[in-house]
Amino acid sequence: MRLAMGLIVLSVGLSGCATVMTGTDQTIAVSTAPVSGATCTLFTSQARWTLRTPGSLTIPKSGEDLHVVCRKAGYADGLATIPSGLEGWTWGNVLNAGTGVVVDAATGAANAYPDSVRIPMAPAPGGGPLPDIVPMGR
Repeated sequence: MRLAMGLIVLSVGLSGCATVMTGTDQTIAVSTAPVSGATCTLFTSQARWTLRTPGSLTIPKSGEDLHVVCRKAGYADGLATIPSGLEGWTWGNVLNAGTGVVVDAATGAANAYPDSVRIPMAPAPGGGPLPDIVPMGR
């Protein structure tokens, strides 16, 4: 019984709280305002992903900020940097005397991005939709 209890305590102490509770991947929803159908590329120094808005994708958590470039004909590029923040469950490691921080940091689970982002896009100068042509004198 003592051995079993000791193994349970050891396994909890060595596991990362955020790794166990939220995992190492995260789904992020991306929208572009006021348009839809833009092609967005999200990237870090390690990887690159593409989606069409509105859409979502699942990416690995990372301590790196996530950069976004959205493009659509007739619109200026939408650009954003999404900061990587600290996953709330990481604070659970304090209760484990900090042993899980190593696991969470190594797996990326200690970090998190916002669940959704909105990238503003504006019509490009001279690139907006053509106005209706109304014949004169009629």
